[in-house]
Amino acid sequence: MTVTRQQLDSFHRFASEQIRLQPAASLDELLDQWRREAEQTEAVADIQQGLQDYADGKARHVAEAFADVRHRTGLTE
Repeated sequence: MTVTRQQLDSFHRFASEQIRLQPAASLDELLDQWRREAEQTEAVADIQQGLQDYADGKARHVAEAFADVRHRTGLTE
């Protein structure tokens, strides 16, 4: 994976703040924590986007989609 300048800057800000709060943290611990928090932030943003797409009519409930597939393929519930 190629590191972007944005990722490096983000980690630097995160690590600088964490070192100020918990000076005993190792670089590996900081990197693991930063990755976990970044993944969580991304997951929350994805969920929010999905909810917005549903509200905007760009998506539908999974039960509706499965029912449509079953209908089109001739499968019964």
